[in-house]
Amino acid sequence: MNRLALTSLLASTLLASYARAGDVPSAIAREISQKFINACEAGKVSEALSMYVDDAVIVFPSEGARAEGKPAIAKALAELCQEGMGKSKWLGGNGAWFGTGENAIVATGAWETSGEGPDGKTVRVTVRTTELLVKTPDGWKYRIDHASVGVPLPAAVLETPSAP
Repeated sequence: MNRLALTSLLASTLLASYARAGDVPSAIAREISQKFINACEAGKVSEALSMYVDDAVIVFPSEGARAEGKPAIAKALAELCQEGMGKSKWLGGNGAWFGTGENAIVATGAWETSGEGPDGKTVRVTVRTTELLVKTPDGWKYRIDHASVGVPLPAAVLETPSAP
């Protein structure tokens, strides 16, 4: 009988751990990012837009690409999210609970995005993300969504010591 009780205890502990694994901040953040990428790459602007709270803020990688609130974000997504725009592959990232409770997540991530350049050749860029996700009655949504594209560092300039 003790063996049966121990087996039941271990099984329930493992099931509880397994159920909880889907709720960890990094997994939630990656799942939300993947949903956004899928919607955006398919040109589904309204689906991508539904992933933001009404007063969300986005900052995307081009000069002045900042939008606040759903109407402004809708315009930005209409320009960004187009079917055939390219394909993205998850490179990694992490998330952590923010504040008290488990209703906000701060997360970072990196994607390799590839698409056709103006010359017809494949162009690959690494897109880095920083996000604040909040739990709403409708699920997890973006409150702040920032993406940037790495640029090469300028060449190092050797300084010549000045004469005394």
